[in-house]
Amino acid sequence: MSGWEGVGALSGELFSRNVVQNTFGRGLSNLSALSQSLGSFLESCVPQEPKALQDHTWKLGYSTGLKLYWEEFQEQEQAEERYKDLWWSKVLFDPDGHVVRCSTATLDPKGVGVASLIISARLRYAEGASSCPVTAMEQGEAPFIPPERLPGLPQALQLLWDKVASRSSISWFCASSLCYFDVAVHPGVQNSVALTIDDVPCRLGPKNSMLPEVQRLLKQYDAKATFMLMGKFIPGNEQDLISLLQAGHELGNHGLVDKSYASASREEFEAAVDECSSGIKSLQRSAGFPEAVRWFRAPHAKLSGVMSEVLKKKALTNVMCDTYACCPVIQDGDFIGSFLAKQAEHGSIIVIHMPEKGFREWCLLGLRQLLQQLQERQMKAVTVGKLAQLADWTFELRRVRHFSGALWHTHLLELLHQVPEELPAGKAASVLDSFRSLRQLEEQHLELQRQRDVEQQSEGEDLEELIHLYNSELQAVEARVHMRHDLLEKELFLFQRGEGRLEHHDAVADSRDAVMELAPGVGGQEAALFTAELMEMYERFADSRGWHFQVESLIEGQSESGVNFAAVRISGGGDEESAPFGWLRHESGVHRVQRVPLTERKGRMQTSSCAVVLLPVAEEEDFSLSPGDVQIEISKKSSGPGGQSVNAAHQAVRATHTPSGLSVRCTSSQSQFENKTRALEMLRTKLLDQQLSARAEKERSQRKGQRGTGDRSEKIRTYNFQRDEVTDHRLPKDQGGAGHSANDVLFGAGLEGILKAHKHHTRLAYLNHAVDLLKDELVPKNASVL
Repeated sequence: MSGWEGVGALSGELFSRNVVQNTFGRGLSNLSALSQSLGSFLESCVPQEPKALQDHTWKLGYSTGLKLYWEEFQEQEQAEERYKDLWWSKVLFDPDGHVVRCSTATLDPKGVGVASLIISARLRYAEGASSCPVTAMEQGEAPFIPPERLPGLPQALQLLWDKVASRSSISWFCASSLCYFDVAVHPGVQNSVALTIDDVPCRLGPKNSMLPEVQRLLKQYDAKATFMLMGKFIPGNEQDLISLLQAGHELGNHGLVDKSYASASREEFEAAVDECSSGIKSLQRSAGFPEAVRWFRAPHAKLSGVMSEVLKKKALTNVMCDTYACCPVIQDGDFIGSFLAKQAEHGSIIVIHMPEKGFREWCLLGLRQLLQQLQERQMKAVTVGKLAQLADWTFELRRVRHFSGALWHTHLLELLHQVPEELPAGKAASVLDSFRSLRQLEEQHLELQRQRDVEQQSEGEDLEELIHLYNSELQAVEARVHMRHDLLEKELFLFQRGEGRLEHHDAVADSRDAVMELAPGVGGQEAALFTAELMEMYERFADSRGWHFQVESLIEGQSESGVNFAAVRISGGGDEESAPFGWLRHESGVHRVQRVPLTERKGRMQTSSCAVVLLPVAEEEDFSLSPGDVQIEISKKSSGPGGQSVNAAHQAVRATHTPSGLSVRCTSSQSQFENKTRALEMLRTKLLDQQLSARAEKERSQRKGQRGTGDRSEKIRTYNFQRDEVTDHRLPKDQGGAGHSANDVLFGAGLEGILKAHKHHTRLAYLNHAVDLLKDELVPKNASVL
């Protein structure tokens, strides 16, 4: 029995709001009496036959988790007073069977109580619904009503939200989505904002819809909005939605029901997107408009990599926001409207949730306050499509597949407007020329798409052949776009390299072999075992890439399967795309495992760790070793029981850098000369690492506002076997930081997915850095930008 079900076995009368408040108001001395009363109540609980409900009465239903209870009232005032007194999940129905208001208890996080009550009422009125509330919510037959927050939490959040919520803080959580248009880059959005309304049309049924009220309010302030539709709730609301289209509003895709699709399968998510888009296109046909769905919004703001791939395939752009008042939790319409209007900037995308009778009615007041104050600020609310048009962003919508909405592209576009077209010949001029050529090709591509879409709306005998010609030309132009984009990236990489000196954060190091060291942290024998498993994981990945995995030094733990220290050289590849360090550079750091050890008899979970160090192999020109600073020691490779040498040849080599005291030991080869060569190489690599790390630390201490460095001093990844998941703490959850199986990563082929996500982010970081260097060269810091 769950905690909710256990508490739900109690009566709503025993733990009503008044009883609890009065009991605690008298002090803790009454808790004993409360406990005795509770025991007596439980002994007297005998299932009763539900009494027949009359027609034309106010009905209040509440769920205790195990059972539904119904009460009847002749007067609305009595019913509402009783409704306010209950803490359970509850629904109040008017005499016609319509939901007047509903609320989910804090202890019912899945919203099962309200769904059960609504299903029960529908069955009574012969409307039909699934008998399982969870299934009904999944299928859209019953709404999911989020639980009430603990008393005081909305007020506390309101104070906190007013202090910390801003364009940068809100949009940071949705960095891979369209959140706003920067007026500095898109001057056409001056005095305009996009208004988006979520969870449309209505969860509680067409009778509870407030679409007409919202449409009248928007018309009163001459405002337009993009309505994000839940596909399962379109039936019964068609006429109101068609009226929105005819009034100049816009419809977007919000999935089928209000649930996160981040953990859904590709097939399930794609089916949900297709069904919702199909419903929207049907409405557009009925309204006499072209069929086109451009926007999607990820429910609960959770966007996974699989979802992004599906949206790319469907040519949908995920639209989030930069202006949000947390209106599902902060139930204060005045605050919601005033906060949104105050925070909105030129080019903002605003989110407010759809009000409906009995649920989130405060959002209607918030919408009124928002529109009124925007009008006072002389800012106009428009659809997302209109704002994109004002931003001249049409061609950029399709460019997402080439640039992934990257920040470096935006900065490069801004730089293009700050420098003259004619620049002295050089790398900087070449980069900007390539960027201009890319923009021209993409505009050509979009113009062809526009012409094809227009032709598809017409009729004619040769239409199929004409569309085929358009598609062929589009494919040719798109291939040229990809080639030009790849050339631009290469030119940016070449510009960034400058003198070509090796740096940890530079792309130069990505083409090098790697030296890896692994050492157990906290956790004793379990940590040593985890270290050995990590080492095997990296060896499997090296084999899959065709690299050479050479163990240079190994100290086994007490257990035969454990490792106390290992030094490995990984070599192979030949360029930045295939060399080991470029793939593995982000593995440096503390890896943490949470599981029940094999030696644990009581089944308790233990947390252990392993420290991993990854270094690019240094070459002689990177760091010069003076022969007088290096001391070479030769020793026996190993010893056996009784002190006799297992291998009498003196092959093991230890190289020590006398000035720093740093030493390395190599025993991997049967040749003393090869061990000496590798030991010197490892010593040179470590010394270079010390030098670069000291320089990087000095630069880091002077840099303000940096969000972590990703170096090995930080905890980077957790392998949780109880939940069978891996969390990479440096990646956003919707961009490769979550959703991985611990067993697949540590014992299978799952590591590659995480490394690919890091390579993608690293590539974007290199490009951002290159554009910053380009700007420093072309735009003097003391120059004013017109």
